[in-house]
Amino acid sequence: MDDKKSYLKALGKRLSEARKKIGHENVELLAAEIAKSSRTYEKYEQGQSEPPTELLFVLSADYNVNLNWLFTGRGDVFCDSSDLVIGRDAELLAGFRKLPDDRQLDMLAILAINLKRAGR
Repeated sequence: MDDKKSYLKALGKRLSEARKKIGHENVELLAAEIAKSSRTYEKYEQGQSEPPTELLFVLSADYNVNLNWLFTGRGDVFCDSSDLVIGRDAELLAGFRKLPDDRQLDMLAILAINLKRAGR
């Protein structure tokens, strides 16, 4: 039992570190993006609850968090830091992914117009 408690505490610390390195200083933003309540996510970070596997895969898939590091503490926090999207870029990408396909196409058209106006 103590082994599991210490493991959950260590995992929670790594979840907190990953969240901050992703660019979310507070729990609420990340919790909202992964469809969890902030209180539930806080329990994961505090080692009071075991996070579901699906959540860990979302952190890996959406934010490039290295699962090996998350589970063991070994290796780098991120799989490939050159491809990492953080901060405002991550918020924009996460919001974009939540849009239906037709709205994504609308947003891409608006982006193309604005880039053309800016000469880029």
